[in-house]
Amino acid sequence: MKKILLLASFILPTLLFSQKDTTHITTHYRNGVVNENYVLNKNGEKDGAYLKQTKYGKVYTKGQYNNGVPTGTWEYYTSDTVGTLVEKLDFDAHKELFVDPLRVHSLICGPRFFGGNMAQKDYLHHRVITDFTADERAKYKDQRYSVSFVVDSTTYKPIAASIVVDANTPVELSQRMITMISEMPVWLPPVCRGEGEVWRFTVWVDFSE
Repeated sequence: MKKILLLASFILPTLLFSQKDTTHITTHYRNGVVNENYVLNKNGEKDGAYLKQTKYGKVYTKGQYNNGVPTGTWEYYTSDTVGTLVEKLDFDAHKELFVDPLRVHSLICGPRFFGGNMAQKDYLHHRVITDFTADERAKYKDQRYSVSFVVDSTTYKPIAASIVVDANTPVELSQRMITMISEMPVWLPPVCRGEGEVWRFTVWVDFSE
């Protein structure tokens, strides 16, 4: 699900608090309100409770991570002064519990990655951590490779035959990245749709984080 991006210029530098193998991260807006609050484990993946607020101090996104994987029920709210619930997802059951199409206008005509852009980025980051060794990640450090694909209009899964890896991607990475995309969780159907639509997407597999 697409979210309204919050400009980095309105966010104060991240504060890091380390304890043993975890790092507690809290960021603030310039008005002092907490923006994000979460914990990273020793692998640099979110673990435990996650909270993102608007600059008005209202909840924007909240849920739980387990070693970089969203788990349990997640809630998504509007970024205005009211903070109205617009979507609720059950990651354990891979089920959309609630969506308000009138408030989430960007969802109207296209399939949605389960949990939105942030969850998609988390999925790719988790796969990089689990699918590649530390030596491999170091070898490709600071490199980003794009992968494009079509989401099937019936199953809402990436169509394997449609997956195209960036021409600059090393050969030894290509098949593994294709597998990564083909094993994505099922996308959510669009709130509405037209006839004969083809939904092509491009994502970036990032080794720089």
